[in-house]
Amino acid sequence: MANETEAWPSAAVVGAGLAGLTAAHRLVQAGWTVTVFEATDAVGGRVQTFRSQGYQVDIGASAFSAAYRPYVELVDELGLAYRPVSPYVAIPRDGRAHVLHMERMLTSGARTRLLSPSAKLRVARLGLDVARAKLRGQLDYSDMRKAAPLDTETARAYALRRLTPEIDQYCASRSCARC
Repeated sequence: MANETEAWPSAAVVGAGLAGLTAAHRLVQAGWTVTVFEATDAVGGRVQTFRSQGYQVDIGASAFSAAYRPYVELVDELGLAYRPVSPYVAIPRDGRAHVLHMERMLTSGARTRLLSPSAKLRVARLGLDVARAKLRGQLDYSDMRKAAPLDTETARAYALRRLTPEIDQYCASRSCARC
């Protein structure tokens, strides 16, 4: 039996993104005293929504499917509600928003003027890379550890190396920054 004068175990969690908040939640469940530190003025990490130039911009995942089982289970455990979002994504280029329909990515992507025809062909390479990784068992959204051997560079470095600077400029690097 623990001495009543002993303090509960304590932990500091750095970052109030999904991983940090989940870690803090699990530690509290286990009886720990937890302090969460966040450098910004909002929780959520890369899952944020803000307004810019009359648009509501979500910088988190553009889709959240049942394949992300641990997240779905955590949302259910916490009694949180799912909020349906528009299937459209807009990417600014040359003073206009190029709209892509996420539920019809192949046809929407083929028709958009966001990318040149040669860049669109390079995007097919990305699809092949993803399909190859899935066939090899390296992509499993319920166990992201399997993808660790693939996680050797940033999305931008991959886009520059394997795709084109155009794809990097209008897709990879813009998707991570506030407009």
